[in-house]
Amino acid sequence: MATIVPGSSTTTRLAIDGTHVEFPVGIPVIRQSTLSDWVSCRRLYLYRHIMGLKPHVEKRSVACDVGSFWHAIMSHAYLQGTLTSDSLLVAAALRDKVLAALQDQAATDLSGETEKSIRQVPQSCAKAQTMARIFWSKYPLSTDFKCLFSEVPLRATEGRLVIQVKPDAILREVSSGALWIMDHKSTGDTPGTAIAGKSWAFQTRLYAWAVSKVLIEPARGFVYNIMQTPGILMCSKDEKEAAKQGITPEQAYLLRVQDWYNDKPAATIRAFYVPTTNVSLPPELNDPGLIPTLSGWMPGRVSLPAGRLLPRLPPVQPPLSVPTLVRHEHRLLAGRGRHRVRP
Repeated sequence: MATIVPGSSTTTRLAIDGTHVEFPVGIPVIRQSTLSDWVSCRRLYLYRHIMGLKPHVEKRSVACDVGSFWHAIMSHAYLQGTLTSDSLLVAAALRDKVLAALQDQAATDLSGETEKSIRQVPQSCAKAQTMARIFWSKYPLSTDFKCLFSEVPLRATEGRLVIQVKPDAILREVSSGALWIMDHKSTGDTPGTAIAGKSWAFQTRLYAWAVSKVLIEPARGFVYNIMQTPGILMCSKDEKEAAKQGITPEQAYLLRVQDWYNDKPAATIRAFYVPTTNVSLPPELNDPGLIPTLSGWMPGRVSLPAGRLLPRLPPVQPPLSVPTLVRHEHRLLAGRGRHRVRP
């Protein structure tokens, strides 16, 4: 019998002996993504957070790659207090690391997705670097703020729950001494759509609670830096423009990206904050079934008949009241959800 303590993680293995399928069951750490998956799809929650299953080859998206590179640049820039050439080199180093991992994976991926990602990653990195330059030209960090740390996990307990958050940055306002939480978001939506529901979003509430618990000091507000990502891809147009101007196709492509932002800066870039001094934990943390119990399944190794691979689960989606449904749809519109919430 395996013993799994709250907050631990294991690699799930399926052992088939002809009559039974065995798999470890763990108590998940509660993160923003954990709650999002719980609300949107119970079966996804079971596979990903209870059983720890992952596909052999996960499909990458250009949006996620751009977001990863942009986050890396922004994290370095806030720690330094300004955007520097070293900040842009951080993304380049991450790009090389990602490409090396993809090259190793390509030999065993017959779907062709890895080869496609290898072609897209350099373009995504260049786009993120351009986005960072544009963002910092509009929203430089004030000298009244000092970044204390960036991308550092904060973990605290609440009863049986282990809650972990990873703020993009924690800032100290020098003049008042107040703490501020900061998150950088790149999204395909407009900033006006992306900010909908942030006052009561899982991320806002979990982060504010964890900061007050770990740092023993409440944060005054949660700052969201939102930047819309253009759906512009490199194409033959860039090759023609590069030949005209005597530049590379990559440079011509980045000029198109920059022109896209210059045409509508107010509609594509925005920084705003949500007050967090009186934020409470999301009520979804009290949902039955979120954490394995004696009435459901126990942490450890569970053995089930081969014909029934899943324990009995709560309904895939419990009935939602209209206000609750609207709240979740707002959260999905903010670019964090990948599954539709249905009544």
